[in-house]
Amino acid sequence: MSASAAPADCCAVVVVLAGGESLLQCLDSVASAGLSAILVGPSEQIEEGRLRHAAVTGRILSAANVPRRRALGVARARTEWVVLLEDTGRLDASWRSALRELAALPASAAAAAGPVSVCNRLEPRGIALGCVEYGEFAAARFPEAARVTRLHGLCTAYRRRALGHGAELLIDTEVQGSLLAAGHSMHLIPALHVRFGAFDPRAATFASRRAHGRIYGSIQRTRLSPARRCIAALLCAVLPALLLVRAARGLPRQSRAAFTIWYRLLELTSGWAAGEFTGLLAGRGRALEAWR
Repeated sequence: MSASAAPADCCAVVVVLAGGESLLQCLDSVASAGLSAILVGPSEQIEEGRLRHAAVTGRILSAANVPRRRALGVARARTEWVVLLEDTGRLDASWRSALRELAALPASAAAAAGPVSVCNRLEPRGIALGCVEYGEFAAARFPEAARVTRLHGLCTAYRRRALGHGAELLIDTEVQGSLLAAGHSMHLIPALHVRFGAFDPRAATFASRRAHGRIYGSIQRTRLSPARRCIAALLCAVLPALLLVRAARGLPRQSRAAFTIWYRLLELTSGWAAGEFTGLLAGRGRALEAWR
């Protein structure tokens, strides 16, 4: 790729979860990458001072669930690519050059993301949450660009036209499954590296992970036959152990021996497994409303 290649036509939809200083740090990283930002979140978390940040070009006040906020932000965007970014993420300095790699992807490419590093200065619950959510995308596992079948929800760039128009909700698993089924490709690009630098305490609980696991289980329920659904539900008994192994890949080196972090990892992975079991057998219920 030529060094003079133009960067992708791209903006960021920042979904506000933590707000405050976390949002400001996120916006600083967005501005450093040369992107503009549309903020989407509850009015109490989007203060007037944040609106004066250099990166912010618009706001949408919404206390709806996160998938609905994402959809609202995408509907407002007008660029070819839109980065769905939660305000707990920090774009790496490499993003300026990475936007040129994004522009150079084939026309069939519909989504791209980078590896995730978990900040070791977070409290144990935050480190555990980051590892449970993004451990499989640890930077050490992706030294080179790769075509993949899964991308994380912390920070993912989507080609806007591939998402279609008028979607009410944007749930990672559903969206990405639809993109692959339609013949699109998804890519993991090391230069699109992002750091999990803050966390929303509401998300780092057994109940929150149970709700997310139930959403995932309900999606699997629609795709599996009754027999395979029952098998998947039985396998949830060993799911915490499997998720622990995956989460451990993202542990910062300084945190690997911390008992409190491992305890939190077990709590959060057990919550997910319990939720996935329920979702497989009983569907989504009201779990989506808890995703805020």
